[in-house]
Amino acid sequence: MVQDDYLKALLYGMDPEISLSDSPILERAAAIAQLEQTGGGLVALKSILGKLADQGIHRWYEPGVLSLEEQAIFAQAKSSKAVDQGVRDQIIDGLSTLRKHYANEDSEAYRYSLHHFVQTYGARVAYGTHDDTSLFDRNRVMAALSASLKATNGEPSFVLLKGTISGIQRYIYDNVKAEQIGQAERTAKRLRGRSFLISFINQVIAEVIVEQFDVEQANILFVGGGQFMMLLPDISDFEEKINDIVKAINLGFIERLGMNIGLLIAYENCNESLREEYPSIVDQVHQKLGQNKMQRHSSYLEDVFDQFHAKQVEVNMEFAKAEEERLGELTPYANFILEIAGLEEDKLEALQSAINKPPATIRRFSFLKRLYYIVERRTEQDRGDRWVLARSLFYFLQQHEATFKSFDACLRIIALNESDLMGLMAIFSSLDLTIGFGYRFLGKYTPTYTYDHLSAREDLKEMEEKRHLGGIQFFDDLAALNESDQMKLKYRQLGVMRLDVDDLGTLLKSGLTEPRIDEVVCLSRELQLFFGGYFNKIAAQHHVYVVYSGGDDAFVLGSWLNVILFARSLEKDFRQFTLGNQYVNFSAGIFMCNPHYPIPRFAKDAERLEKAAKQFEHKDEHGNPRQKNTIHLFNQNLPWPTFEAMMIYEEELQALLPSDEQREVKGRNINRSMLHRLLRTIQATRGDVIERYRSIAGLHSLMARHGYGDKALNKERLDGAGAKVKELLQLVSQEDEQAKTRLDYLTVPIHMALYKTKKN
Repeated sequence: MVQDDYLKALLYGMDPEISLSDSPILERAAAIAQLEQTGGGLVALKSILGKLADQGIHRWYEPGVLSLEEQAIFAQAKSSKAVDQGVRDQIIDGLSTLRKHYANEDSEAYRYSLHHFVQTYGARVAYGTHDDTSLFDRNRVMAALSASLKATNGEPSFVLLKGTISGIQRYIYDNVKAEQIGQAERTAKRLRGRSFLISFINQVIAEVIVEQFDVEQANILFVGGGQFMMLLPDISDFEEKINDIVKAINLGFIERLGMNIGLLIAYENCNESLREEYPSIVDQVHQKLGQNKMQRHSSYLEDVFDQFHAKQVEVNMEFAKAEEERLGELTPYANFILEIAGLEEDKLEALQSAINKPPATIRRFSFLKRLYYIVERRTEQDRGDRWVLARSLFYFLQQHEATFKSFDACLRIIALNESDLMGLMAIFSSLDLTIGFGYRFLGKYTPTYTYDHLSAREDLKEMEEKRHLGGIQFFDDLAALNESDQMKLKYRQLGVMRLDVDDLGTLLKSGLTEPRIDEVVCLSRELQLFFGGYFNKIAAQHHVYVVYSGGDDAFVLGSWLNVILFARSLEKDFRQFTLGNQYVNFSAGIFMCNPHYPIPRFAKDAERLEKAAKQFEHKDEHGNPRQKNTIHLFNQNLPWPTFEAMMIYEEELQALLPSDEQREVKGRNINRSMLHRLLRTIQATRGDVIERYRSIAGLHSLMARHGYGDKALNKERLDGAGAKVKELLQLVSQEDEQAKTRLDYLTVPIHMALYKTKKN
């Protein structure tokens, strides 16, 4: 029988022997969180995204385990809300297996694994009448409150703390120069390595803080997008303790990562009012965080200066470059990470020295009493099989079993973008080591070289660029990829896209009517699941490089064509994910440049276009004025429905263009010269009247020379090209604002058609 209130809270609704009446702390936690205390049962989970802004859209997830498969990501309309016995048995059997694996249910490894077990089996079912919040989210809120109540001897005295990692963009792009011959490999690897570290670091910092306050994994309410939110007990020395933690972390950052990266926190004290005032308390914390940005390091500036006088920062920065490149090489295949925690830094160094030929290591976090190993693939055949890599990790642990036992370290195996805990646990069950098992969803997809890519290159023998099977693609090769992942684009430009969910803060604050805490954390986790996990699958379909993605924003690179196609698929899938809720949208900007364009500059340029998209005023399909929910590309802001219409138009236009600049032998068609003249005409419509009419006359004359004069266009039956030409000529001749706006939008498909058929 489970005795610990925290574990009881996590397992409520899964273990039939657990009742909220088992403990006064459990009952108090449930009351504070506004969770029903009567009986119930497992039911299908209704997507909370349909509830936002009182939309009342009802869709349910297929009951089962959490994964990145479509049935777990997209809710569907269904009449039955029952959870069949097979799902219930799966939960009971899984829990039985987990308990048998661990002899001590009070061990850190068991508690860590149980948290992720409940997430896997409880994130796609609900309990009782509150069917719009997952069992996992309601239980972890109750567990976080239970852990905090235990620390305050039952007093409902809490602290809601928000943290953010500032300077993320400066760190990722700082001193990463444009690709040059001989440097392309290092550039691609360092960018990948840095972005991976940033994606990883939020969870590390959050876990360090909860451990220092002797609470649990569930006290971390949200991690993603460079931010985290947690619930902590309001103990007597809270302020002194949190200040010491932040100081130690920031000084460690300066020593290991330089001045760019820093941890900012803000917090608000609360009590039982957390029940009714959670959104407003979150808003207060957010405002404090904005104020604190101007005071980073203010209370320990002398220690900051001492770091630099010691010259250790410069030494570490040189070491960091090599680590970043190594991480960048391994990240595309980093399916499992081994975490060693709980040892002082000198013992971690001793452990590292005791292991003969250790795998690649993230040593950057050793000042936080953590060391991370990433297991390399042994052969090229290992690349596509994550379980082969798991076996490699097993052999590594088996080989050094005695060493790990002698150091008595806390071991965790973290799977990336894979939630099959039972399969992972089975591989390591024969080891005489106590290991915790968990997983994280983070954006990390990276296009790599295949046999087809390498055989397509004419300069394969140029060894100074080190292109190799399975290696990260250099930007100039990435820019050549077409939609079929072949290096066949003649016009090779990078597409750089940045995006951000519109008004997420407002949605979290007021998108739910009288929200419970579990509803808010459920909404945040669902968005992280999409942008941190499923996002990778869309990126893989379109061969784009995920610089970062998580929480509510993302940054990707690819060929100009693939990034546009990726944007189209992402918006379509996001619309399905949000159940078509018109108040949940994102805006994006796409910048195009030469593959050797400086990385810091294209990041800023894409950010500028994203802001332009967010500021664009337009009308929705119902004629209501709107902002945001827009994409900016080719110097145009387009609402997403218009963007989709222009993509369809481009497909129609492309079908009428020859494959090269040569005129077709039979029949007439639209060619590049016509499209160039059309672009000039559209630009002229924005100028003076005389130039407008001159351009229109010139366009009519050009079309007539190609066989599209008035006589030809007035026939009853026109071929596809004739119909398209007639439509375009009629449109440019209209003078109303609606026609001019449509003409502006047409520059997008025209540019795409010209780029696709451009030779160089």
